[in-house]
Amino acid sequence: MLAREVAPLGIGVTVVEPGGVRTDWAGASMRTAAIRPEYAGTVGRTAAVHASGATGAGDPAKVARLVLDLVDLDEPPLRLLVGVDAHAYATAAGRSLLAEDERWRALSESTTADDATPEHLDPLGHRG
Repeated sequence: MLAREVAPLGIGVTVVEPGGVRTDWAGASMRTAAIRPEYAGTVGRTAAVHASGATGAGDPAKVARLVLDLVDLDEPPLRLLVGVDAHAYATAAGRSLLAEDERWRALSESTTADDATPEHLDPLGHRG
């Protein structure tokens, strides 16, 4: 991971994952090609929001200030979700992924070798 590679050099790394910010990104500068009917509920829905003129809840000045403030933190986060929508989308995606992983856990673990050691079964050292 980049953050670990450059840490000995005194370089910090933060991945900033912004949500919608009130800029012209989806305004006059945005052009969307015709959307196939199969994508109406996904890409089409997002394109319609952009076309409606709706902008994100993020204040560009506040986002810029936050990024500058990150530089001064002694221990900045490795990853930072920026904005209420970024947090909502990312946490929903994480919960969905976890639920899917748990749903199929038995199938995932069915490939374990019969002679697997305790170290194999607990690669992160959490059990015991």
